[in-house]
Amino acid sequence: MRHCIFLVSVMMVGLPVPLASSQIWSDPVILPGSYVSDAVFLSNGSLVFDTDKIYISHDSLRSYSVFQERRADAFSVDGERLFWVDSCCDGGLYGSNQDGSLSHWLPEIDLNSLWVSNNVIVAGGGAGQLFRSTNGGSTWETINADRLYKNDSDIEEYSETISGIVYQQGGYPKELVALQSGEWVSISTIDPEGLREDESGLYFLVANQNDIMRSQNGAEWETIATVPSGYYSIRSFEILSNVIVASAGSEVYISNDSGLSWTSITDNLVDPSVDLLLIGPDLHIYAFSDDVVQRSVNPVSITSGVAFEEDFDLPTETILEGLFPNPVSNRLTIDVMSHSGDSAELRVVNTLGQLVYYEQIPQTRVGTFRHQIDLPKLASGSYSVQYISGGISTKRSFVLLNQ
Repeated sequence: MRHCIFLVSVMMVGLPVPLASSQIWSDPVILPGSYVSDAVFLSNGSLVFDTDKIYISHDSLRSYSVFQERRADAFSVDGERLFWVDSCCDGGLYGSNQDGSLSHWLPEIDLNSLWVSNNVIVAGGGAGQLFRSTNGGSTWETINADRLYKNDSDIEEYSETISGIVYQQGGYPKELVALQSGEWVSISTIDPEGLREDESGLYFLVANQNDIMRSQNGAEWETIATVPSGYYSIRSFEILSNVIVASAGSEVYISNDSGLSWTSITDNLVDPSVDLLLIGPDLHIYAFSDDVVQRSVNPVSITSGVAFEEDFDLPTETILEGLFPNPVSNRLTIDVMSHSGDSAELRVVNTLGQLVYYEQIPQTRVGTFRHQIDLPKLASGSYSVQYISGGISTKRSFVLLNQ
């Protein structure tokens, strides 16, 4: 049966903006319903969000319309297609087709989480069940039968990379479960929030209290950034290149040097207790608090580094000023003083002069800034970093100690 999607225009209503020392955020937009349970950007840049129904905005929330007269619990996008799960009413999983019709799979099943990529669909639900289709929904299998009903908490998040599979199960405390050598293994050392894969598709990311953590296979986790939020745990975070935005308690923070330094961007947020942060394809930040959403006035800057000291005089030369920590085990931070904002190259060589790491930085900044290098798995020993920009080359040495 062909399903028609009716788009109904809805007028936007704004709240008065309280006086603030700076205008970081646009005027707030009141959305229908009581709160936004999830939101996602389609490949064409349109924003889809859910409250009492599923809504869509094609113009950065200047207007929105009804996409479907039903609710959703989680969204996922695969190419041009939108998928969502519904734990209410007839339940199951829905997918929009290019001809405007809808597909409905796994009806009458309580589902809460969803992950879709390259025609592979994984939906998680109550009683710890995971359902998987490798052919776009034509056939399904249960993929964690050995753990069914051992812990009947709902599966809240699910993520895959080329290195493995991890899912997050509800309850108190929450737990991560990883697929290790064909067996599902519980990971109880961290209290997870916001499980996802990173931009490269190589790592899992999760928030753990004030830390954002990363893992390749789900078994071993490392802290890649700590949000200065005091007592409050991270509620939501988003990472794009070296930009991180995070909300904790009644503060929203941003870092554009991979978490080395942080700035509060809470000014003129109507409700600073943000539940969901997204960085859109337009590079603006979208902050959702219950039924209110605000968009950052300016886009984020994903150029390398931020100033770590005031530049009273513009530098007249480019110098690789320092490296730390030194010795280092995995992540090396470099301090650069640059006289131009030209693109740059980073080369790491061993004592034989062999190139072991290479990175292009499309744009830098004039002044002093920091940049981080995630070193590959290399043998312990002495290495050199060469920084090349504007025809100028500068080099420093460091010691790598692999554990």
